[in-house]
Amino acid sequence: MKRKLFVITCILCVSFFILRPESEGAEEEATKTQSETVETLKKNKASLPFFSPAPLLVTEQDIQVKETSEETIFQASIAPVKKPKISPDDSVEDEVALLTTQASSREVVGYQKPSNSKPTIDPHVFSQISAEVATWRLEQDVAMYHRVSFQNLFIDAEDDFLSYQVGIEGAKTQSISVRLSSSQVVVSGSPNDHLERLTLVIRARDNHHGSGEESWAVARFPLPGIEDKPDKAEVLVDQPLYRLTTTRIRDENGVAYDILQCEIFLLRDDAVWYAIGRDRLKCPDISNISQRGAYRVEGDAVLIQLSREAGEITWLLRFDYDAYYGPSAHHYLVTQRRGGQYQTDTLFDNKRAAEARLNMHTGRHIYEGRYFDHLLMDPEGNYYLVGMMNYIYNVRIDDPSYYQPADSDLNITHPIHSMTCADIERWYGYSVLIGPSQYNTLISTSGDPMGNYPPQCGTYQQTPTRVALYLDFSFDPSDIPIHGRIYSYLLHPKPEYKDRLETFKINLLYAEPQE
Repeated sequence: MKRKLFVITCILCVSFFILRPESEGAEEEATKTQSETVETLKKNKASLPFFSPAPLLVTEQDIQVKETSEETIFQASIAPVKKPKISPDDSVEDEVALLTTQASSREVVGYQKPSNSKPTIDPHVFSQISAEVATWRLEQDVAMYHRVSFQNLFIDAEDDFLSYQVGIEGAKTQSISVRLSSSQVVVSGSPNDHLERLTLVIRARDNHHGSGEESWAVARFPLPGIEDKPDKAEVLVDQPLYRLTTTRIRDENGVAYDILQCEIFLLRDDAVWYAIGRDRLKCPDISNISQRGAYRVEGDAVLIQLSREAGEITWLLRFDYDAYYGPSAHHYLVTQRRGGQYQTDTLFDNKRAAEARLNMHTGRHIYEGRYFDHLLMDPEGNYYLVGMMNYIYNVRIDDPSYYQPADSDLNITHPIHSMTCADIERWYGYSVLIGPSQYNTLISTSGDPMGNYPPQCGTYQQTPTRVALYLDFSFDPSDIPIHGRIYSYLLHPKPEYKDRLETFKINLLYAEPQE
């Protein structure tokens, strides 16, 4: 028995030693292969999207721009979106796509990785975007700004990273830009050719199908047709418009000077209706107008023919805005050309706004007055709004020995920023305050009518953070304002700027302080 056991044991031992080298070699080879696979994965970690979380959508700073001859294309790589992921109002900077790998074994004999599919378009989201884009309005030479969300437009079955491109087809001659902003497409600019048809294009692809044209899933959204350029000056038609003008008179002392009057215009059905007020403090009623001529609108201009003798008058609409300081009204800055002469004025669509400038009360206390809207220009010729206010006060009421009785300054302020005297001296050359005094005609001037030197200007601290301007006057000892009388103040631009800047015009109704 012992002999048999020994023989069996020996046979097993011999088998073990014969088989062990081959088994150890296979195990070492398997271990080596597994180690190489792990190392390869580690090296390629950065190139595999599912190894690290990525931002759901890039910010505008991450967008790359690529231009082609057909369109301007903006491109961004965006992590896969699993619906529903975020709402359009969410902050995309705070959203992260958390992607995980499948932990299932790939060791099953005969396993084959499923094929990867390209992104597809969600028909429901496509219809929503199409309906929204169809509501956009595009007008020739009119600035536009539109945005639309394309979130969930593209579906990727494998949740791959997606790259997006946006562009406008047919925009070779257009001043239009398109860009990605979060999960939205932004289209802005000024269409300049109403004959072109434009199409918004949004494309998406993953990183498994190359970079050729066939790799993209493409969604096209036709934009509405570009409307013909509107005649800008049409806004001046079919509404009463009020304008302040100057008329030269002589007073009881034989002195000639300008006073203010109010005019009314109505352009309707190719006819010009007109009246001028006879009261220095009021505008005429619309019932006083009579037909004086004809007109036609051409773009930014209105061509007015009053009579054969008067010739043609051209109104050029330069700027329009809503009142900020004065009574509620819409203001139209219009340059009038008659022959070789230019003047620029504001037309008011509100009678009360025009009459407020004819009836500014002052004198009952120092600095009594109110601000009115006025347009200045920056060095590049762009208009901006300021407020202007003037007053009259008899200083001798408080100090009988003061060297000059009258005090009057034009105050100029910006709603937000500080100002310097250069802001006014660059453009304006002459100011005048006119009216009666106890001994003669009060006429105080500052600057030069020909614009050789500007009015006397100074600055003062209006608020702790804002500096304002004043234009000063000098008065004679005999310049004593009279209670209840009307004084007119005019600030004239330099002659070379009359075609762009208006004369600031107001009446000052002086009243002495009540006892």
